[in-house]
Amino acid sequence: MRRRLRCLARPLAVALVFFGSTYSAPAVACLCTCSIFASREKGPTAPEVRLDEYDQVFSGLVIWTEQTREPVSVGAVSSEKFVAGYWTRSRVLVLRIWRGTPSTVAEVWTPTGSDCDLRPIPGSDFVALVRMEKGRSIAGNTFCDCAEKAAATEGRGTFTAAGIAVIATAVGAVAIALLSLVKGIRRRRP
Repeated sequence: MRRRLRCLARPLAVALVFFGSTYSAPAVACLCTCSIFASREKGPTAPEVRLDEYDQVFSGLVIWTEQTREPVSVGAVSSEKFVAGYWTRSRVLVLRIWRGTPSTVAEVWTPTGSDCDLRPIPGSDFVALVRMEKGRSIAGNTFCDCAEKAAATEGRGTFTAAGIAVIATAVGAVAIALLSLVKGIRRRRP
């Protein structure tokens, strides 16, 4: 049953992306291989990721982004020419760490220069495979790197107490505000 759901979900997701958006053919091809139903099992097609290639590997919640005016040249897929792009500077609330020691709120620079590159969105989960270059924490974010990120984050990882405390405090503040609002509405009713 589970296998049938996987087989049905992938074409449905591809159809929704294909008809519901304006992604390019390479982006759609990458989405086909990057499924939420993909397993992290090792097999002959699993990418080999060496953690020593990265200075930091962590995941967290994107809390702020800014597109900079600084241009970047990013190599496109295969042997295509370079495409002029831009940098996106993001702040990520670190919740889980696999390698390195990022701060509680890490600043990550993401290059965007091809159709497969994604700009981080505030409020979304972000898995950062970080290399330090020229004093910047640089992490790519594309449609096609799901398997690489899954392989790099395969171990247990360490949860950060500070990141979880910030999330718990924010959720608690929202819950208290909603309860106060409900109490205020009940008191006003005759």
